[in-house]
Amino acid sequence: MAKKLIVTVIILSILIISGCAKTEISQKKEPLLEILEENKINTYLQKILKDISTTINYSWKLTKSDEGATLSTPSELPRIAVKSLELKTFGSFTPLVEGEKIFLADSGGKVYAINDYTGEVIWGVEVYDDRTNLGPKWKALGLFRFVTAYGLGNHLYVGTSSTPSGEKSGFLIAFDKNTGKIIWKTPLEAEDKTTSDLSVSSNLLVVNEKILLGSSSPDGYVFCFNNNGKLLWKDKIGGIVRGLAYGDGIVYAVSEPKTEIHAFDIENGKKIWVYKHENMLSTPIFKNSKLILIDSSGNLIILSSEGKLLLKKFLGLGGDVNSNSYLACGDYIYTPRTLGERPLNLYVIDFNGNIIGEFKLEENENAGAPVISRKMVLLPVVGKDYSKIYFLWNGIHKIDEYKFKCEETYMPKLCVAYGKIYTIFNYDRANRILIKFEDKEKPEILKVEEIKQNGNIEIKVLAKDNQSGINRVLVFYKKDSDWDYKEMELARKYFIEPIGGYGFNEEEYNVKIPDVEYLIIVIDNIGNFTIYQK
Repeated sequence: MAKKLIVTVIILSILIISGCAKTEISQKKEPLLEILEENKINTYLQKILKDISTTINYSWKLTKSDEGATLSTPSELPRIAVKSLELKTFGSFTPLVEGEKIFLADSGGKVYAINDYTGEVIWGVEVYDDRTNLGPKWKALGLFRFVTAYGLGNHLYVGTSSTPSGEKSGFLIAFDKNTGKIIWKTPLEAEDKTTSDLSVSSNLLVVNEKILLGSSSPDGYVFCFNNNGKLLWKDKIGGIVRGLAYGDGIVYAVSEPKTEIHAFDIENGKKIWVYKHENMLSTPIFKNSKLILIDSSGNLIILSSEGKLLLKKFLGLGGDVNSNSYLACGDYIYTPRTLGERPLNLYVIDFNGNIIGEFKLEENENAGAPVISRKMVLLPVVGKDYSKIYFLWNGIHKIDEYKFKCEETYMPKLCVAYGKIYTIFNYDRANRILIKFEDKEKPEILKVEEIKQNGNIEIKVLAKDNQSGINRVLVFYKKDSDWDYKEMELARKYFIEPIGGYGFNEEEYNVKIPDVEYLIIVIDNIGNFTIYQK
């Protein structure tokens, strides 16, 4: 029997409106697909695709992903490195992604937004310089302050250093996300409400329309501003405030070279407790009502949300020079070993401190902070003359890697949003490149078999999607004068999900329907789909 394979790929347009994500589905119209527009198939399909889109409809608004600083997302991700965008960038910070915009910044003072699909600059500002030669979409603010932190909320919020001479304080600046226009800017103030040499030194959090940040020594303040730039509260903890995390109404802060973690009520700034440790502490993560962090001796530390020590375990762990932990948390804790014998490794640890798995690096490699999704772990590493991203299933099994040759080795910066992976690699200290990895490919239908018996058809479909795995296989069939559908079942039964996910390798799906007209739709985990019609 002659059969036709009809292919279309969904294009998911993610629109962010008033903080709510809306997904629109557009399809290329072809004569052979008119059937989808003339009956309930199209309605059913769009509903299913909308459901699937919710599994990838996650932005990346803060450098550590969320207010808990977990470096995680529930999004599905590609399992292999397929580039969809590559361009030179000024950005040296972790990219931020919301809607169709990628936001980038560098410590030299540039902040800008580019189009996610084309890479074209939408707007750009030079915070430090008072002039620019970068083109008409750029403007210079001449504030003579460097960019030190940023994050997304109702606006794009940017924290700065003090002036180079240290005579004037840093700012918190709110930019319009669409135009780059300054909405407001507020100086950091010391205890006497005068400007000082305070610089923003921590990651920036946006929580319930509040903006939180930490400042540098000698004062070491934690600041909380409202969405209009008004100071709500501040507290001096001393040192250089390096890390903030938030959870269940409480803000947690650590500073360098202090050995304490401070807990504040986010509403009024009241100090709830202080945990004192024997070593310096890195930026905490809040997950499952626990604080997870690393101390300067290489111990994994787990505290309760009340500040009680639950676990201290030496694993040879570490972080960067700014006291950022090489640590991410999802269903498990993922952290690379930085001390001890080589090759080093990535640990997968439960929240009781038990090691449940590990991945070994190559002999000369050092790892940074991983980024994790539902099942995928992206691990940045540096080698002798390269940077690399490992694509790891559950943090244990390598599926793929992307190696970037460079003259000077810098740890890649990573974020994930809307089912896509964004990475900044350095050629050297001054030259960088932004690479986006994305699955745009349709699943493959390798074979369709029919067995007819007693007025029914048993259909067997062999399919695969070796970029993001198969989400589901559907059969639509005529029922009287209308259409209905069933989800096809895996022919093979599993105790645990296979490496790469169901359908990442060839997989057979079965269903039994009445002996009527039908078509088959295979959908991957990103929302690309293939249609097979008799």
